[in-house]
This record gives sequence, C-alpha cells and structure tokens, in this order.
Amino acid sequence: AKRGSTPRARSSLPPACLAMAPLPMPSEEAVARAARTFEGVVLDVDEPAGRCTYFQDRNKRWPFFTSAQGHVSLQKLVFTAARLVAVADARLVALAADGERLRREGENIYARKPNKKSEDVTWSQREYAHAGLQREYVRFKSVQRFTETWAALERAHAMGALHAAADAHARGGGACRVASLGGGPGFELYAYQSYFEKHFPSVRLECVSLDLAEEWAPYCDALGIRFDVWNVHDGESLLAKTGGPVDYAVISYVLHHYFVCLQSNKPMAQWIGEWLNSPSPPPALAESLAELPATPTTLGEACAPRGIIVIGRDENLGREMAIFEQAKVRCVRLIDQSGGRDDRQLLLLPANAPPPQPIKSEPSLTFENVPFEEHKGRRGRGGGGGGGGGG
Repeated sequence: AKRGSTPRARSSLPPACLAMAPLPMPSEEAVARAARTFEGVVLDVDEPAGRCTYFQDRNKRWPFFTSAQGHVSLQKLVFTAARLVAVADARLVALAADGERLRREGENIYARKPNKKSEDVTWSQREYAHAGLQREYVRFKSVQRFTETWAALERAHAMGALHAAADAHARGGGACRVASLGGGPGFELYAYQSYFEKHFPSVRLECVSLDLAEEWAPYCDALGIRFDVWNVHDGESLLAKTGGPVDYAVISYVLHHYFVCLQSNKPMAQWIGEWLNSPSPPPALAESLAELPATPTTLGEACAPRGIIVIGRDENLGREMAIFEQAKVRCVRLIDQSGGRDDRQLLLLPANAPPPQPIKSEPSLTFENVPFEEHKGRRGRGGGGGGGGGG
C-alpha cells in the first residue's frame, strides 16, 4: 500500500455510515442482482469426477474442491449470502449521496486492511461498522466462514462432541441453543443450522449472534438469527444476552482480537472456565439469569455449554491454550496433527470432562482441505487440492 493510504481509509467514517435505521427485507429482484456478485465463486459439478471447484478468496486465485453434496450446500449458501449483500446495498442506498463513496471506501478497506499494519488485527471495530466494508465482508467471507465451521463440526462430530444433539435426535427431537461470540453477520450459525438440518433434523436450533457492532443486526435478521450487542469484557451479562443457558458456542476469528488487542485474556478465560465447569450458573453469571425461566439447557440438565468450538488462522495458540488451562479449560485440537502443530480449530471443554469418544478416527470432510494445509508439505490430505487463504 502507498504511504498515506491508511489515513484515507480511516478518516472517512461519517456518522451516517454508523446510523442504524430499520430496513425492509430485500425484494427478490434485489437478491437476484446481488447474486451476480457471486458469479464464478461456485462452479458446476464435474460429472465424471463428481466434484465441484469453488473459491474462498476475493481474487479467485485458490481453488478448493467439494463433492456434489457439498455443491448443493454451497449453492444454498450463495443464495443466502446474496440476500445479505442485498441488505448491504439497501443500507448504502439509504445513505443517499454517501452510499457510492462508502461502497468504494469499503472495497479499499477490505483490500488494503490498513488496521492490520498497526494493530495486528484485520479490521478495527470502527471499520467493521462501515457500511461499505460490511458489503465486502458478506460477499467474500461467507464461503470461508461457512465451510470452515462445517469442517469443524464434522471433526467435532467424529470425535463424539455432538453426542447430546445426536441423543436428542434419536429420542425424537428437542431444542438447542447455539451462541456465536463475536458472531458478526452470523455465517457460522448458518453453518450450524445447515449441519443440524442434515444430521439432527428433529433438533430445533435457536441461534444468537453476539457482537459489539450493532450494525450487524440487519444481516442476522435476514438469516433469521437473533442478534444482541455484547462486549467480551461483560461475561456477567452473557446468559441474559443469549436468552438463557447455551448448549453449544462458537468463537470464530476473534480469539486473537480478544486476547491480544483487548488485553482481556485472563478475565475472559476465567469466566469461560467458570461457565464450562459449572453445572449451575457460576456466581459471575448468576445475576443475569434472575429474570429468565429456571429451565436449564434444552438438551440436558447442565447450565454449562457442551463445548465451545474455536476457529481461527493461528496455528500455534500455545500462549492462549496455557491461559485457558489455568482457568480449568481443556483445549482439544480438532485438526489432525500428523503434519505438525495446528491449533486453527479447537474444542474447549471443562478440565475434568472425559476425553471425547471418537465415533471414527478421521472424518471424511465434505469440504476438502479446509482449512488449507498444503503449506505443511503433505500430499493428498482430504483428496488434495485447494489452497491459499481467504480475503
């Protein structure tokens, strides 16, 4: 980036781009127009091979591969993500003269990532609130966030970590609450919905995205996901924000931000440890339940979540894992370690929880090579192919 590009990207965030006004759901025509922005992202299935090529990155440089079944899931995702792009377009139109300028600024912020140079985090909280940046985000992060969460769920499922949902489905159904901490527009929760629809269709999901940027609320509305404003420092209000006890939680691409930038590592790990290890609400969370029904979690009797999936880009989270362990949190790596240490997908459990009982030793991933592993120097992982990062 040229000298001076960072101030330009940061200086043009007028109050208008932060204002939240109710917007109607986009029309079918608006969604169809937005869907054109995904052209070339998911290619047709190669019939002889029964495989589909798709892309996670903005410039379509790094091909990934999936099955015909994965292709169907990606087609549904793209249609859903187009709805969110249409929401972003409506926000920009509502900003009138500022709209086109903000769209261009969003493209620049997304491509240049000026905040990363100074704070080691892709975008600042202020940039996340930018209407133009949000349009780029829902376009380009939708596929990556969906496929990585699906792959993490497949790995957790193979490890036996979703047994409560499987048991409820075997009994004829139930309800389950899933929370995404720092969840933004909710693509991780959409992956949970899609995964449960396939594997545990009789279990009804209630999903909630908690994020500091209230500007994500209209996008969650478009996904049919509940949204609430929440700050990671405020562990005491967590269960009030989620609406009650949580069965499963996900922390996707925000752990580094929480630990490094907010300098909240030990307090955050502490309340997560209390949350995971308590059969009833720990003292720090008890007051938040005062006005809620006394019913415990929908899948069982414990207040604690059955597991927290952590997804990110850092392959070595040794420092973070050590802090979690001090808070009596067990960190289980979901990705096969035979190619070297890889902490990009973790499962957080209570320290005294019995080790997960694998259903099968190695899951057959719907979305091969997710997250990408070629840099480990191995061949044929998950059928090979794919590569590069999102962005």
